[in-house]
Amino acid sequence: PLPTSSLPLMCLEGNGLQAVYYDNDLFTEPSVAINIVTTLNTDFGTGLGHPNMTNADTWSIFYSGIFRPSTTGSHTFRLDSDDGGRLNIDGLR
Repeated sequence: PLPTSSLPLMCLEGNGLQAVYYDNDLFTEPSVAINIVTTLNTDFGTGLGHPNMTNADTWSIFYSGIFRPSTTGSHTFRLDSDDGGRLNIDGLR
């Protein structure tokens, strides 16, 4: 299992990933917050992704940015969700 602590994003270009928070599960406007994150929390539990969100069952976060691994070779990305999730890399699902 994945650890429940935050993972540092040490291989990103710039300051981190842009996170856009939505108070719905469709990634539709209006967003409730936009910020730059330097860590990814691997377990939100039963909580919300941001204090401006109001419904623990219907929220979404869109992360965007550039990730450059510090080593060559194969890398594994993993996404777990109880209600659904999407992981796109270079526009591919």
